[in-house]
Amino acid sequence: MHQIHIQSVVAAARAEVWHAQLHRTEVVLDALPEPRWPGPRVEVSPESLTVSWPHTAPLGAPTEMAVDLDEVGGGTRVCLRHRGLGEGLAWDEAIGECFAAWLQALAALGLLVERGVDARPAAALRGAVRHFASGRSLRSRIRCSGR
Repeated sequence: MHQIHIQSVVAAARAEVWHAQLHRTEVVLDALPEPRWPGPRVEVSPESLTVSWPHTAPLGAPTEMAVDLDEVGGGTRVCLRHRGLGEGLAWDEAIGECFAAWLQALAALGLLVERGVDARPAAALRGAVRHFASGRSLRSRIRCSGR
């Protein structure tokens, strides 16, 4: 099994990041297949959110996504893990799409909390098909750190 693991740091208090990820999902999850966190989910406020991710079920199994928030040096480290990703060509494509969408989600979360900026595209582009690509090999664990 594979997983996506992405870390980012947001220059804001953990409570602000927690609130935005739960209550501004239309911005944070804009690149993902659904505008709110699916269920079932487990919330440990303001530290962690774990959800079953049903959108991979057509590939053979739902997966699990977890976000952990840790206070670091006046900001918040956001650690996202999408676990239970499988093997094969269809999974490779799904992993690439999920990786790009989660990167966009963390960037949108950071912009929203730090600057109050809604990172979604103009209304004319909403609903258009989006294509994502990653230049990294998807056969191994994908890891990206940064802001």
